[in-house]
Amino acid sequence: MNVIEKKQALLQTLASIDDESVINELYEVLHPVEGITTTEKEKLPKELQSKLNRGIQDFSSGNYITNEQMKEKSAQWVTK
Repeated sequence: MNVIEKKQALLQTLASIDDESVINELYEVLHPVEGITTTEKEKLPKELQSKLNRGIQDFSSGNYITNEQMKEKSAQWVTK
């Protein structure tokens, strides 16, 4: 299955989902920063809110590494 076929299959599957909670979960996976609401953050301690905001800023500015990159780094640490 090529990329276009995979996209079409995903779109068909998504179009067939009627459960709003499933749609919301998928949306949060694809748009993690948008999934965090101000109300949810306000329930957290101020120090944690600050750390979360800093992480969101880092993520938004591209200051992060992928899971694959982290696996490579940790493998290097183990072999040293």
